[in-house]
Amino acid sequence: MRAILISGMLFLLLYCMIWFIGGTAGAYLLGYGFRGKTFPGLVTMIALKFLDLSVQYMLMLVIYLCTKQVTVGFLLLTVANALCTVPLNCVSYLPFGLSSAARISPYQEGAGMPVFTAAAILSLFFIVLSLWHMKFGYRKI
Repeated sequence: MRAILISGMLFLLLYCMIWFIGGTAGAYLLGYGFRGKTFPGLVTMIALKFLDLSVQYMLMLVIYLCTKQVTVGFLLLTVANALCTVPLNCVSYLPFGLSSAARISPYQEGAGMPVFTAAAILSLFFIVLSLWHMKFGYRKI
């Protein structure tokens, strides 16, 4: 169980590092460099992306361990991400797709929830899912 979690998290970390390299290269190619809010904004969005993907990975693993079907986990995550398009206030606090710049306000400007709130929601779900894996997950493998 531990090897599955570590390899999954390493893959997500590598994925986010590639996004960081791409964002850095894009900022320099477009002439922005790391002036002003470019670097903190990039690091913030990459960190939220890592948390978001980690929560979805852990949830999909929980669903797989409970049902022994990967397809069910994939379909439930797809439906949960599709719920983000429903125009209700309560939907904005779902932990799925919270790394999207359309759902948060990275610089406290405009509509959307603050970055700290999004990070707190994702961290809470990550901690709860991690505790579930430590308590029950190893028994199900």
